[in-house]
Amino acid sequence: MQGMVIRIRRPHQALAVVVSADTFTERTGLCLCCPVVSGQDGFPLHVPLQGVPGVSGMALIEQLQSVDLRMRQYETLGRLPPDLVLRIGNLARLCLAT
Repeated sequence: MQGMVIRIRRPHQALAVVVSADTFTERTGLCLCCPVVSGQDGFPLHVPLQGVPGVSGMALIEQLQSVDLRMRQYETLGRLPPDLVLRIGNLARLCLAT
């Protein structure tokens, strides 16, 4: 699921980019994801999304969150291009580095 854009349906609808590795999601049922909001503001941790039809806006890397996919309804909307997945993953790792 890494690199997928998903729409989470409960308790409200929200778009998110999955950042966590597939093995993490498969073993735990959780995924780490970044919310997607409309607009573009040039902030270094807000990555513009391109390459998925019907999806626009930016991923907010600094707002990384855990989502329990076993408890929430979701649908996949598409996969980001590999270079964008790599950029988002690298920025998320920088936010978590100590």
